[in-house]
Amino acid sequence: MREIIFAAAGTGAGARQRHLAFLFADEMALKISPALTIPSVTAPRIAQIAAALDRNPGDRRSLEAWSEQLHISSRSLARLFQRDTGTGFTAFRNQIRLKAALLRLAQGEAVTSIALELGFGTASNFIRSFRELTGVTPARYFPDRKRNRDN
Repeated sequence: MREIIFAAAGTGAGARQRHLAFLFADEMALKISPALTIPSVTAPRIAQIAAALDRNPGDRRSLEAWSEQLHISSRSLARLFQRDTGTGFTAFRNQIRLKAALLRLAQGEAVTSIALELGFGTASNFIRSFRELTGVTPARYFPDRKRNRDN
């Protein structure tokens, strides 16, 4: 696992590094909590939202904004989300954001930077969300990340 982390954190942006980064994020999500396992989606409208959030986990569009874009009422979209994913929109979006945060944390990125770029608003909100799903803070989960960043 350690080799995957360091290979994924390499400076190259080639296909191999991207593949390793996604592999690492998937493995970490499974290790941390089943709550970070992103549910598969089948409904086309939900798949469209999921793809957009995968491309940009920091996307701040609300359920209401998505419903307008997809020409569906927000209430119907909320029900569709629950039926297709087994969870609500906000929880689904947070799962995607936290999964993206795992790789960035492993690469030594600052918590505040991750929080702001992934749409948590503040470091405190990010830490709270991370702790709710993992049981520990990012600093406790990655206790040697500063040391790895320096090496």
